[in-house]
Amino acid sequence: MYLVFVIALVILLYTMQSLFTRFYTDNYPGDQSLTTPVFAVVCGFIVTAVSFIFSGFSFKCGWITVLLGVINAVVLYAYDAFIIKASATGPYSILMTFSLTGGIVVPAIVSWISNPAGFSFVQLAAILIIFASVLMITTKKEDGENKDEHKKHRTFFLIICTLLGLANGLYGVLLNLQQEITGVSEKEEMVAVTFVGAAVISLVQLLVKEKKNTLKAFRQTKLSLTFLLLSAAVSALAINALVIALEGVNETVVYTFDNAGVLLLSAIASAVFFKEKLSKLNVVGCIVISIGLMCMSQYENIEKLILSIFS
Repeated sequence: MYLVFVIALVILLYTMQSLFTRFYTDNYPGDQSLTTPVFAVVCGFIVTAVSFIFSGFSFKCGWITVLLGVINAVVLYAYDAFIIKASATGPYSILMTFSLTGGIVVPAIVSWISNPAGFSFVQLAAILIIFASVLMITTKKEDGENKDEHKKHRTFFLIICTLLGLANGLYGVLLNLQQEITGVSEKEEMVAVTFVGAAVISLVQLLVKEKKNTLKAFRQTKLSLTFLLLSAAVSALAINALVIALEGVNETVVYTFDNAGVLLLSAIASAVFFKEKLSKLNVVGCIVISIGLMCMSQYENIEKLILSIFS
């Protein structure tokens, strides 16, 4: 029951984090190209501070955790860049679909590559279903005189969303790899190295680009600062709740239910906060992706059922 509550909390926190990031992006008063590094610096140091609290203010970190943490810092920075760019470019519901699909499919593909014999036909079918549903969800009819311009804009948006999904998936893969190698030890240290690394990368970028004007990039309105701090705080709680969930539940189950839950709440949020409308094909795609996610999480039971029917 405790772990069920933790997974539910992770779903809620990640949904809130994505929403607050979108609101921060919409309200940032400066150059939009600076939203990513500013966000990564503030978020990185806040998440690191919270991770130290979760670890009891201790820091015991081996070289493997440091190495994987640094690599994941680059992935995290890319994720922040893609989600902010996508938030400013296209519909919230679609970018979240890509992000969450990547969070499930990429780890599944990596698992299949590392152990093909352990990858069932139901999991493979689930991945194909998810890919098909993404196409349905992202299909939009373009009308009017600016049809070609809209198509180019949408193509760019979908490329950014695809990269966002890959980054989200790789982030989960590296987090899983660190826990597989070190057990459940050094999990908070992994989070700290990842986020402080992303913050350092972003700070260097700001110093190189803005030089003496670096501090001006951090100027916020009351509204943008509120959403920036809320996003950072929620992100800190979410990642630490996630590593707790991974201690007691299989990572495939955790990521499937986490991403499926966030996808459902994000669809509701897109309608409530951003007034985004889905076509009939988009709605069918949402239903199909739910089926694919269910197959991914319950593949063993589904496989047994199929075998019993045909045996």
